[in-house]
Amino acid sequence: MPAWAIVTLIQIDPPSPHQIPTMNLSMPCTPEIQAEGFCHGIPICGYCYDMGLHLHRNISTPYDHYNLFMIGLVLPAIGTFGLIGNTLSIFIFSRNEMRSSINTYLTALACSDVIIILSAFLMFFLESMRKRSAFVSRVYAICAPVAFPLGLTAQSMSVFITLAAAVDCYISVTGSARLKGRFCSIQTAYYVIAGCLISAFVFNCPHWFEIYVLKCYSIPYREETFDICPTMLRMNDQYLTLYYAYCYTIVMAIGPVLILIALNVAIVVNLKFKNGTENGDTMTLVKILSVLKSEICYMLIFATQQP
Repeated sequence: MPAWAIVTLIQIDPPSPHQIPTMNLSMPCTPEIQAEGFCHGIPICGYCYDMGLHLHRNISTPYDHYNLFMIGLVLPAIGTFGLIGNTLSIFIFSRNEMRSSINTYLTALACSDVIIILSAFLMFFLESMRKRSAFVSRVYAICAPVAFPLGLTAQSMSVFITLAAAVDCYISVTGSARLKGRFCSIQTAYYVIAGCLISAFVFNCPHWFEIYVLKCYSIPYREETFDICPTMLRMNDQYLTLYYAYCYTIVMAIGPVLILIALNVAIVVNLKFKNGTENGDTMTLVKILSVLKSEICYMLIFATQQP
């Protein structure tokens, strides 16, 4: 077996263009050759992650019909409502008469949610449709290396912005006038959001190196196409344990939830014993609690979906 073939099968690093030749129809594609993961001189699509099990899978099973209904119809419908809702939120909270630090955070949160919805559509909808269309399979292979890390970066940014909004709410309710003027300002919110964006990008940098696009031969479509394969980093057990099991659990689930609970308890207790609760405090609390409730549920679900 040639060296480029061994490199491809054991999923080390993305092979360079000179390592893998283009498809050659004169080369054999017998069942014996296919069993090794190759056809017409190039890898078979799917062998880098499931060793060809997808080739023996019937797409007309009840699960696939259910999957097609949920991801092909329900997910886009829900995503459309989400896009409309977040777009309206961006429009409302960004108006001049609505300008405030908390509304600035809510605007940024809505923007990150829009990116999450769009990336989820690319990742889940196209992934479900690619086994039914060669064109969609190519589009998915082109979009996935960008949509995958970008969507996770937006998810992290949503969590970080939620924490920032909770801190802003806490200071605006419990802090002194001087403290409010310094930290609960629109200018400060801009700086914090920029910090959240940078932090989310740095935290999710490894995702950009987890998958790569491979030119391969599609058995169902009988033509050359593209596929997504995991890199050596993605296949490393120590990396999965350290980054996904520990870092994601602490940074994206347990840590934020504990901080949000502590801040909200402190806010409620402060308002309970505060003489003459101000309308501004109450409105701020209502805004942030509504966001925190959805974000806590989102973070818990997201944490359980990590490998």
